[in-house]
Amino acid sequence: MPQDIYADCVNGELRAGDLVISIPGDAYGCLIGTVLEIKNIGTPEYEARPHNNTKNVHVDFFDAVYSDKRIREIEAKMSDMLFQEMEFGNCPLDDVVMAPNCLIRISGIEYEKLQEITDSNDNAIDFCNSVFRECRLIKRLNQNLVDYHNSLIALSKKEIIGEAGMIAAMSDAHYYLTANHVFSDSEVEYLLLFRTPLEVIADKWYERSSQLNGFSLVISEEFERKDAVEGGYQLYIDPDLAELRREKPIDENIQQAARHEAERILYELRRLKKPNHPGRIHYSTRISPVFIRLAGTEYNRLLIEAFQPEMPMLIGKAGQRGGVYLSMTGAVRARVKVLKAPIKDQLREAAQKVSGHNSREDTQKHNRRDSDVL
Repeated sequence: MPQDIYADCVNGELRAGDLVISIPGDAYGCLIGTVLEIKNIGTPEYEARPHNNTKNVHVDFFDAVYSDKRIREIEAKMSDMLFQEMEFGNCPLDDVVMAPNCLIRISGIEYEKLQEITDSNDNAIDFCNSVFRECRLIKRLNQNLVDYHNSLIALSKKEIIGEAGMIAAMSDAHYYLTANHVFSDSEVEYLLLFRTPLEVIADKWYERSSQLNGFSLVISEEFERKDAVEGGYQLYIDPDLAELRREKPIDENIQQAARHEAERILYELRRLKKPNHPGRIHYSTRISPVFIRLAGTEYNRLLIEAFQPEMPMLIGKAGQRGGVYLSMTGAVRARVKVLKAPIKDQLREAAQKVSGHNSREDTQKHNRRDSDVL
């Protein structure tokens, strides 16, 4: 069966293999079983039933370990429904077609709780009612957040900025309550007392987050670690100093050295088999200390400019490893290039190489002549 076939039940989505309990009041109410398969409306296998235009959820209600007491309760209910004495093993429970809204998903339920709801019909009813109350609370929390967001529409930009703290508190409270918190019955009952339970919790969170008692700890940790340089934050460049740097052109030899250093760095990074940065995401290699001494405080900017523009990289000290390192992700490593020098610079570099080569040849000839004389 395709994995994307699902059905919306009381408390979420059902798929084949899920453990479920049927809701009280249904003919097969308070039984525990496993979803065998789900049939969509209009498919050849779909079983149309009176007053039911939902998907068919096939459930095996034998796939549970009931107590003796619960088995007797099931036998009595089945006997009344089928107008004959029924023994548990003969009850038609191995493939029951259920409507999705008559089922509660209990996959992952704690073993003790599962034992409790398989012990008696009353326990199963209490459990189902508890789920109904929590679903009602979640629905109200969702609506509270929608209503709150709608209330912001009428505010001015300045008023919305002033509301920023509460906006964050409402969003945080909603996410935590609906995605992370495991409610007790008493907590659900308490929050259901209020028309806006989300606001009740968000106000408390806002009051707590507005206190700055723990802020000094955050600051102390940052000043101790000083890891923001490698965190991808944009560095500040004083505009006055930047203007001075523009007025004083960079030596062409240093720019040439930056391109050569960039080529060397890219070669070293592409030799790496896997990320070696402490975060295990970036590829990292050390920048030559010789180049840093040559370029001075401009090494960072010159090196970045030597690469293809708009490529995110990190440059910073590498803690215990010592030195200054340049790091980039694998995706950047695959795309980045070293910018070519202007044509006039390429010609000048080529001329320098030829000149250097000729100079070496002249020296070698001169040395040979001296040797012949000797």
